[in-house]
Parts: sequence; C-alpha cells; structure tokens
Amino acid sequence: MLVFFSSCAESFKKLPPEKFNDLINKRKDIKTSDELIKAYYSYRAQYSENGGNPKLSISSRKLDSGDYEITAIDTIVNDDALAAEKIVMIATQRNQTWKALDIKYNWKCRDGHGNTDWGTGQ
Repeated sequence: MLVFFSSCAESFKKLPPEKFNDLINKRKDIKTSDELIKAYYSYRAQYSENGGNPKLSISSRKLDSGDYEITAIDTIVNDDALAAEKIVMIATQRNQTWKALDIKYNWKCRDGHGNTDWGTGQ
C-alpha cells in the first residue's frame, strides 16, 4: 500500500525589507513591535491596492534569539474576492531602532473566489 502525504504548511511570498529598513533606520519613535508593523503598513499603503486603512489584528512574540516575530492580519472589507492578508515580520531592536530581517505575506479569499485557507495560491 502506497500512502502519499501532502504538506499542509502555509505558503508565503517574500517581501524585500531593504527599502523599509532605509526608511526606519534612524527612527527612535517606533517603540514597540506593534508600532513597527503599523509603520510597515503605512509604508506599504502607497503600493497597496487595498488603500491605507487596514483593519489590523496584531500579535507579537519574542524569539529565543531576542528578535521578534510580528504577525498582522488585515481584514479586507472593500474587496469582493480577497478576505484577508497576513504579514509576518521577523525584526530586531537595537539602540532604540528597529530593523526588519524577514518579511513575508499571504492571503485568503472569500468563499467562492478561490482558496479560503492561508496561502499564495500555489
């Protein structure tokens, strides 16, 4: 008997952090990981079709390395097909400034418009 297992792992697309890091590298007004992900959403709004008014649900945890894993879920209200988008950022804070080390995202669709699980459609 041959058994196949498919991966249920969530797929993500990587986003380059360099331009965002250039923007925030001297900012000392970003105190918390929540403020950092909100700053990223403000930065990203100029490139987003969803506009600059995200409805964010944010969670953050400190990793053993001392870095932070920050997850923000944007519940999309003005799109017929897209239900939500998720950003996961790994960031570090040193000398009162932040640096994004890794940024990735995925999304899920509304019923009847594609995959309703988190992923990239691949």
